[in-house]
Amino acid sequence: MSIAIVKKPEEALAASAREASEAEPVTPRGLPAPLPKGETMLWQGQPSWRGMARRAMHLRGLSLYFGVLAVVAAADALASGGGPLAAVLGATWLLVIGAAAIGLLSLYAWLSARSTFFTVTNERVILSFGVALPMSVNVPFKLVENVAIKRWPNGTGDVVLTVKSERRLSYVLFWPYVRPWRFSKVEPMLRCVPDVERVAAILAERLTAIHGENAAAEPATARGTGRRDGERRASGLEPATA
Repeated sequence: MSIAIVKKPEEALAASAREASEAEPVTPRGLPAPLPKGETMLWQGQPSWRGMARRAMHLRGLSLYFGVLAVVAAADALASGGGPLAAVLGATWLLVIGAAAIGLLSLYAWLSARSTFFTVTNERVILSFGVALPMSVNVPFKLVENVAIKRWPNGTGDVVLTVKSERRLSYVLFWPYVRPWRFSKVEPMLRCVPDVERVAAILAERLTAIHGENAAAEPATARGTGRRDGERRASGLEPATA
């Protein structure tokens, strides 16, 4: 005589949920789809929104700009014989406009940082960003020629990827995660990354592993002396080392 074991509805639902979770690969946060089999995540992070506001939106320079305009407007009103009240009114409306612009750009920097994920796997770098229209861009290590970093005093930094590609990359598409003012040779950039030294070391190690010791010797130690190296030194970029 056989005994049939009947599971309770709750147990059956839990078992089916476990089976479904085991059967379906999990999509990591910040990625559009699960990673392929054999690909592992080495690091993932988000940019600092304060760094984005200062470095990408240039809020410090914008604040100074509107401050100078307000002083000039007040001085012009006094020089025209308008009196203190006219000077205050002339400066106030410029300060209000400046405050509104700074507030909107700060909000955009916060939203941009919150919706952005930088992911480094053993095969590629994935940039997932976009406030209104989210998108993900894959940068395989086999296409990366060089990795350079720029440190900021607050501990964050920028990681620049020099990519070899037959297709011209779009500066507008990558902004603000692109090296500034590089329109002809667009270079994707992981901007305002916390713990930039660790991230750069991971990238340099993977670049060396994929391209080999000889191929990665120049990017890892900055032995080149050409025009591109001079431009990097002038902009404060340093080679990433493992």
